[in-house]
Amino acid sequence: MVGAINTALSGVLAAGRSVENGAQNIANARTVGRPGAAPGSEGAVFQPQAVRNQPLAGGGVGSGRVAVDPASFPEFQPDSTLADAKGFVDAPNVDMARESVDFRQAANAYRANLAVLKVADSLEREAINTVA
Repeated sequence: MVGAINTALSGVLAAGRSVENGAQNIANARTVGRPGAAPGSEGAVFQPQAVRNQPLAGGGVGSGRVAVDPASFPEFQPDSTLADAKGFVDAPNVDMARESVDFRQAANAYRANLAVLKVADSLEREAINTVA
């Protein structure tokens, strides 16, 4: 039972990480930066990330963040204080449709892993009651 519980918990954590990452991307989707500004410097555009899940050798799933490539694209906003001489700013490369799909997948994964936890808990209780 411990293996099933650990596997399901790793899935719950991975789903949570996906939701957290998507929320961060969406919250910063309309922020802009100065063209050519180094990442992390003042005036730099937000650097969106994606979550990638990988199966673990012992069971379960591990997840990590990877940078979206390209991180930004030029957008015409001549009234922005961050615009260059031609009126362009850097806008983060956040695909709202992809973020929506990722949220739905994370919600489904979360529910599925919670169902596994409930079943594993029920089986463990049944086994304890049988032995006791």
